[in-house]
Amino acid sequence: MLADLGIDRNDFQEKRMPDGYNYPADVELDEDGRHIVAFPDFGWGATDGATREEALAEARDLLRELIATTIREGGDLPEPSPAGGQRPLVVPPVHPQSFGRALSSP
Repeated sequence: MLADLGIDRNDFQEKRMPDGYNYPADVELDEDGRHIVAFPDFGWGATDGATREEALAEARDLLRELIATTIREGGDLPEPSPAGGQRPLVVPPVHPQSFGRALSSP
């Protein structure tokens, strides 16, 4: 069908999306005793909190921003690596307004 229109199917690059948007996080203590959370699958971005629970709550918002920024910039979302051990699985806050704001912001 595409050939009938003179379009080469190789002109389209398929975007890969992971099956889920839940990513494992690395949590470490810094020299001041704050809990630092990063997502190694993305390779950038970090957040922190006074307690592990606070840091992981902040990590949900960070993950939403990492996902939205990657999509907004036309990138592929990384495949989530396996969670386990000391790497908690973080679930981003997913509701339409959440991603809508993040996708529309510069």
